Amino acid sequence: MVIALTGFTRLPIFYDSTGTKILGSKCRNKKFEKYVYSLKDQSIAIFALANLKYRSRFVISNEHVGRRAVNPSLKLQEYVPSHIYIYPDKEPDPITVNVHTLGIRLKGARKPVYVPLLYLKILTREEVNALFNATITKEITVEKYVKFAKELKIKIEKVKELAGSRILLKIRDPKVRETYMVVIDNMGKVIDQNFCIEMHQQLYLPELIMLTRERGTIHILPNFEY
Repeated sequence: MVIALTGFTRLPIFYDSTGTKILGSKCRNKKFEKYVYSLKDQSIAIFALANLKYRSRFVISNEHVGRRAVNPSLKLQEYVPSHIYIYPDKEPDPITVNVHTLGIRLKGARKPVYVPLLYLKILTREEVNALFNATITKEITVEKYVKFAKELKIKIEKVKELAGSRILLKIRDPKVRETYMVVIDNMGKVIDQNFCIEMHQQLYLPELIMLTRERGTIHILPNFEY
């Protein structure tokens, strides 16, 4: 049971069904191998998936840099295929861009390749532009995230600094009904917040902002004291 990446290297790269183990440019399933070698564009071909380790990414695109996956810290960028083929289909599904996603990361090409599988939020043009601007600098700083939020007309107030290099923030977002509070570390990772939200992994501040904007309204918890 394998998946394959094609179009990023001279020969396709085959992986096990988790996407973590590289099997080489050939696989035991010769029908699937022949199918993959018939594909010409930058695409992912799936025979089966199992035990995936999901990662979140912002998949964005513009005419200057094409498709890119940006990680939640707004530092790393990865390639994104143009299509997904589900064996034995001849017609692919196009990769949707300008979305917040969960997917898998494949190594082996010149740069890691990210394959989005689940969509969390459709991004507005304003959000896409803010993400592109934030990726110009590679540093991970709170100031970078405040600037990113400012482009979205979000007001972030530093309430106070806490022990352990933590910072308490008050956030006013025109897309969210309630003003909310967040505790982050000095790298922008979310430590705590005064509302309930399902977190698939530890979030950076930009990702928490996007998830909260998608909900629009949140339930503020009492007794949030720092």
